[in-house]
Amino acid sequence: LPITGIGFDAAVGLLVSTVAQQRTYVVLTQIMVILARVLVAGLLLYGLTRFVNGSLETSDAGAWLLTGGFAALGDWGLRFLNLGFYGEIWATVSYGVFLGLGLLVFAMVEAALTDGILALAARRAQKKG
Repeated sequence: LPITGIGFDAAVGLLVSTVAQQRTYVVLTQIMVILARVLVAGLLLYGLTRFVNGSLETSDAGAWLLTGGFAALGDWGLRFLNLGFYGEIWATVSYGVFLGLGLLVFAMVEAALTDGILALAARRAQKKG
């Protein structure tokens, strides 16, 4: 997940640099993309911290999506390799055993999107240059 996330972010950065004409707009757009990514990770961290502490009541699907979203977009992608921690998640989140499968599907979709975005950026750069 961290590797596909880095690849996706790099592909988006390349696409932004081929879409915008002036360097100032490229930099501002890339800063906005970075801030949006940090904001999403921060909101997921806040929600998951409240959920783990028991102060956030959510449905089973909401808990699964919150945990999976933070694992995919936040910081728990590698944390799930610790089976002691992942065992706690299995017990806390209904159908938590399927989080690994969900993250695998997410990583494959993210890799496919990265490939498509890179192809689009390359086509735009060839037309431009």
